[in-house]
Amino acid sequence: MPTTLHLPASGLAPLLVSPQVSAQAGGCTATLLVGAQHFEALHAQWQAAVERMARPSVFLAPDFVETAWRCLHHEREEAWFVVLREADQLVGLLPLVAESTRYLGLPVRRLYHMGLLAGDRPGIVTTLDPDLAWRLALQTLLEVRSRWQLLDLQEIDEGAWPLSPAGQALCRAAGVRTEIHPATWAGTLPIQGRWEDYFQARSGPTRQSFRRAERQLEKACPDLRIEVIDDAAGIDAACTRYLAIEARSWKARAGVELWSDPRKQVFLREMLVTLARRGSASVWLLRGHGRDIAGLVRLRQGPVMFERHWAYDPDFHKYSPGTYLRMMAVRQLFGSDCVESDALGMDEPLAQRRALASWYPVERRTYRLQGLNLPAYHEGLYRLSRLVKGARDAWRKRHAAPAPAVPNPDAATAD
Repeated sequence: MPTTLHLPASGLAPLLVSPQVSAQAGGCTATLLVGAQHFEALHAQWQAAVERMARPSVFLAPDFVETAWRCLHHEREEAWFVVLREADQLVGLLPLVAESTRYLGLPVRRLYHMGLLAGDRPGIVTTLDPDLAWRLALQTLLEVRSRWQLLDLQEIDEGAWPLSPAGQALCRAAGVRTEIHPATWAGTLPIQGRWEDYFQARSGPTRQSFRRAERQLEKACPDLRIEVIDDAAGIDAACTRYLAIEARSWKARAGVELWSDPRKQVFLREMLVTLARRGSASVWLLRGHGRDIAGLVRLRQGPVMFERHWAYDPDFHKYSPGTYLRMMAVRQLFGSDCVESDALGMDEPLAQRRALASWYPVERRTYRLQGLNLPAYHEGLYRLSRLVKGARDAWRKRHAAPAPAVPNPDAATAD
């Protein structure tokens, strides 16, 4: 049965209620729906809500999330949807996965964002004030906390309401312990003015390095050209070509990203065809010496371009073909209706990624919020793990080598 919560319009003070009693906020209701059968009924209003968002994310769009679920979920996982409505209109949605897993070696029921099956920083769908939407969603999940032991909200934007003192207080009032940890960093580039002005605003070493690599690349590859494939009929073949570039790269050798699970490549193909039908996906390929030497997969939602995947042929590494292709793709955003190029998440600060920091001036941080609703028999093991971690961290701090100087991000633009 759906769990419905109402928040009293008179205030937003944390409030604990039984499954039958309501909580309230300006006539907005929150309902928990369980089961993948709800995808179809939610799809149209879900898509409409994403399109009305002030800053939409492609990783929240139903086409992306449903394709990720279909291709990547396991049988032991269950789809959950926290749906926010005003009257009959969907005004918010948080898609989650409930899975049986282990925490500190003991079995738990874990909830995590469905968008993270294959995406980055999905956040919450909302046409409301985001703080209110997050509060309603979190209250709903706390209301059914008997059905989970670990709430694992990863890649939440810095400043999001669940990370705030009010969000933490709401969890504590429900008997849920919270932990917050740094998660990812991203580079973003606001698209303003002209490309020429943006390029001239880069540092001298960055401009010189880029132009030198461009000249060398054109000399090494007289047939150099860029192909852009964005139609549904041709994008699967373009995906095959992109994957062939990655197959020659370090990513395939390391078994990361698309190479960590064969299903991820199946997902990429299906997702690109689906989004291309909406005009929201493209594959860029840089060709030289009669072959593809760099590739870029781009996704778009509203005015934001997400630079999702990129790769280059290691035989051409010294010419920085990946950087060249990325910046040629960014160049065409100037003068368009796009307002931002988003380079997505990394597991290290932007300043440590020289090739990216030279071009993407704005860093965006995310955090991981874990809500622990552990049974009594699990609590002792948790406390012991914290003691062990504290002792280990203290030992590492005492024996740590001096931190190396952060390299100048303008020193190179190598891929």
